[in-house]
Amino acid sequence: MGLALWLSPFHDDEVEDLGGLINDLANEFDALKFGPHVTLLSGIPSSAPVSSVLDSLSSAIATWRTTHRPPLRLSFRELGTKADEQNFFQYLFAKISPDEPLLALRKAVRDALLPEVAVRQPEDDYFPHHSLMYGVDNEKRRAKDIVQRLVEDGTMRTIEGGWHALKGQEGIEVKEVQVWMCEGKPEEWKLVGRVPL
Repeated sequence: MGLALWLSPFHDDEVEDLGGLINDLANEFDALKFGPHVTLLSGIPSSAPVSSVLDSLSSAIATWRTTHRPPLRLSFRELGTKADEQNFFQYLFAKISPDEPLLALRKAVRDALLPEVAVRQPEDDYFPHHSLMYGVDNEKRRAKDIVQRLVEDGTMRTIEGGWHALKGQEGIEVKEVQVWMCEGKPEEWKLVGRVPL
């Protein structure tokens, strides 16, 4: 799958709450474990030199910073699943509000790191989400049932004003972009660099 850029929670309580939920679901449903994150960009070839990726990423963030100020706050929306589409990496997730600062950061890094894609496909199909579980439906689990349970038990709830909270968190605060080598199984993925916002 190559290199991917992740937005990970900055605060310990966010990491603990969301990481704990991911691990609990993985243990209960025999699924893979991974760190809490929102993918900003994927599809960067694994052959790309990490130093060049970091340089381009730094330039893109500097461009973004001319009109935006860190940290970047990502807000949760409702739970979702693409299990019916057999989308392994979007099996169970919390949608992320596609706010302008996030979309501007996405555009800056996409233009810098995948310029040929940005030219060929100017309409971006970015779907910001925070994965909670990877997998496929089977005889032991159905994503729609898990979503319903997480809503019923209050893990995901709607709060005043139409906001959503997951494990008591309305979203995550991001202060850096992480570069991950996503080759092999998720447990083999490696953090290879990071650039502050």
